[in-house]
Amino acid sequence: MPKTGRDEKGLTMGHRAMLRLLMVYNQVGSAASKIGDCTDIGYLLGTPMVASAVQDLLVFSTEVAKKIGTPEELAAYLNDHASEDNAFFEKQRKTHYDANKRSVAEKLHDLVDGPPCEVCGETTCKVCDSCHSCGTHDSQPPPPALMN
Repeated sequence: MPKTGRDEKGLTMGHRAMLRLLMVYNQVGSAASKIGDCTDIGYLLGTPMVASAVQDLLVFSTEVAKKIGTPEELAAYLNDHASEDNAFFEKQRKTHYDANKRSVAEKLHDLVDGPPCEVCGETTCKVCDSCHSCGTHDSQPPPPALMN
């Protein structure tokens, strides 16, 4: 490894520790989702695998903090970069959560949207096999007023 402490991708050990935390967090979230368990951030952070990855990141961060200096110097350093860091994280959170909401909404539509209704053309509901727009149910003929 070069003297800078960066690998072939230009990442440091801290970057790799954060990526490991992300991988473990995603794996635990995926596993919890598959068994119908809770997947909120508080629950996932409390799981042993994620807690261990967080611990590794804190151990690394402690060593980095020692290089910066005293707790007061560390606080001053972080305060100097707070607005830049907060703007970045706020933007990333918004992007992440907006994309996640869209994907959840798209998945929900895939689960409930059926083929177009033969009467009005709107999508039918896979859950109840009916059209919520005109009230047509697959197992019964459409109301006389809607027949053409």
